[in-house]
Amino acid sequence: MYTLLQNNQIKDQVPTEKQQIEEKIDKTSNNLADTEKLIEIFRDKDIISVPLAGQQVSPNSYAKVYWDKKTNSIYLDAKGLPKPPKGKVYQVWSLTLTPLTPTSLGTLDTYTAHANKIFTITNVNQSEAFGITLEPAGGSFLS
Repeated sequence: MYTLLQNNQIKDQVPTEKQQIEEKIDKTSNNLADTEKLIEIFRDKDIISVPLAGQQVSPNSYAKVYWDKKTNSIYLDAKGLPKPPKGKVYQVWSLTLTPLTPTSLGTLDTYTAHANKIFTITNVNQSEAFGITLEPAGGSFLS
């Protein structure tokens, strides 16, 4: 009886383990497809690359915006930013320089959980520059 029970338990576990393996394969395939898409975007000759250097408060920080004007999208590589302190979030801005006018493109609420730190953000603005600030949770709204 004990052996029969063990065999049944093993049989019950096999589909679960098989399903877990299939889910991991699917996730890996999706990650690979996403990575290949990003590489294609970053290599596109029409994408504008905008480096963002750290400021006095965090001189070693950096990020890069890849701007696709055709799709009104930016791809923000924020890997060079430190983890935001508790209660703070990064906020992304589209900037018009004369006069200096910031327009919020949103906050990176999932920064900590986002593994590759590359974010796709809609940008319908006539941007002249981009910026990232550290704001209280929820962000600041100037425009």
